Amino acid sequence: MTGENSLSKVAMKNTETDNSAFKEFVKAISDKYHATKNPNGIRNIGVAVNRLNEKELLEKLNSINQITEDNLDYADATGTSGLREGIAKLLNRYFNPCKDVLANQVVVVNGCTAVVDLITTLTCDPGNAVLLSSPYYVGFENDVKIRANCFIQKVKVPHDELQEISQIKYYEQALEDLRLQGIQSKLLILCNPHNPTGMCYSRKAVEEILRFANRNKLYVLMDEIYALSVFRGEKWNDLPENESERLYNFESVLSFENLNELIDPSLVIVVHGLSKDFCLNGFRVGWLVSPWNQRILDAAGVVSPMYYISGIADSIVSKLLGDEEYVDYFLNLNVSRLRDNYIKFTATLREKGIPYIPAQAGHFIWIDLSKHLLQWRNKNLKDGEVARNSTTELTFDDELDMWRGAINEGRVYVSSGTNFRAHEPGWYRITISVPWDELDVGFNQFLKYITK
Repeated sequence: MTGENSLSKVAMKNTETDNSAFKEFVKAISDKYHATKNPNGIRNIGVAVNRLNEKELLEKLNSINQITEDNLDYADATGTSGLREGIAKLLNRYFNPCKDVLANQVVVVNGCTAVVDLITTLTCDPGNAVLLSSPYYVGFENDVKIRANCFIQKVKVPHDELQEISQIKYYEQALEDLRLQGIQSKLLILCNPHNPTGMCYSRKAVEEILRFANRNKLYVLMDEIYALSVFRGEKWNDLPENESERLYNFESVLSFENLNELIDPSLVIVVHGLSKDFCLNGFRVGWLVSPWNQRILDAAGVVSPMYYISGIADSIVSKLLGDEEYVDYFLNLNVSRLRDNYIKFTATLREKGIPYIPAQAGHFIWIDLSKHLLQWRNKNLKDGEVARNSTTELTFDDELDMWRGAINEGRVYVSSGTNFRAHEPGWYRITISVPWDELDVGFNQFLKYITK
């Protein structure tokens, strides 16, 4: 049909993308397990949604949810002044900025996905590469592609170097590979705390990455969306869980008093939002912070009508952030519950002999199920397939087969390492930010399926 084949080149390219993994995600959230309403539904311990504080959050939100005539009208597309002032106060109280963030240095958009899309569109040209260390949240690939028509250049950083300055050699090699292909890069994304490992970067590592970006005139998008979900470290007198773990305090780039010695500050943009630290994924409220680049703020303001949030969300969030006593209570409660679940779940992993990367922050743990995958694959060989003799013979197709089987037959959704561009098959990300009973039952149901 003519209408189906005459869309724009961008639309045609986007619709040809393999979205099979996203379809499994949609299946998991559309067919949720419920003890009475849907007992054969899918238990979800894979999506990074925090459900540990729903009762307290719903009580608060319902107490301040009052729709007024102002909510029925248009408003400032970059966020009302009240909302942006509330965000600035949050940043100044919790991110330890070396200079107070001002409300007019914040632009509010409909989620952090939108921030990445917006910043890529504002800083890059079609066909540019965006540097990002792997493993990484695969959603970034669509974030930089769908509108900006850019792509992620994977920087393969080994787990044991993710917090070290030695990782710079991998960035340098990735940039050189692009140059040999005649491809330009203008943006680097750095996730701190890191997704999916839950590590906090060392100050020295971040500084070295900023120096690298400055040498190569790259914008740096600092994704600090898990900044207030740090649950292990110096504050709790924690010790490393193994010989290779390094515990570092999270330090926002906003707190770097020596920033202008590391990089032209106008190249640095910070992203944060409500989805993770405030357990409000569905509100779709995120923001970019640019204290050092007025042109970025102006450019974001021009296109903000394409990104702005509803008046109701703006009003509710303004009231929520305006209650500083509640914010303090809620963030402390959230961290306490994340820590409790982390302690219990890692004890389960050690009891079952499952290797994992110790985490400090976020909603998840990165676990190594390669031995389980080998056993599962050999018990579920397809016609004509030969048994694998070791984990080195496993493929990412094997991993995806077990992942899909766990969803459709085992009725449990976890996150496959393939969807984080893991370095080798067998890694999975398990979400710990769900009530403990659900996490415990869901994980054991998952293990029962993959070991059957």
